[in-house]
Amino acid sequence: MAEGIETERHLTQLHWLGCDAGQGYYFARPIPSEDLLDFLAIQIPCWSVPAVTECHGDRKEPFS
Repeated sequence: MAEGIETERHLTQLHWLGCDAGQGYYFARPIPSEDLLDFLAIQIPCWSVPAVTECHGDRKEPFS
């Protein structure tokens, strides 16, 4: 998990280093908590989020 991603160059460098999760101004500026639900309602349809799985030996199962 990377913190402080501010530019596309930062994101690209982290990707090449194997980092696939992070946050920072590149994605969004801090917002007041009372605005969070409105922000998510606008943003979530734009995100492509793969299913999160947890590995159990040689099989994968979704988190509960």
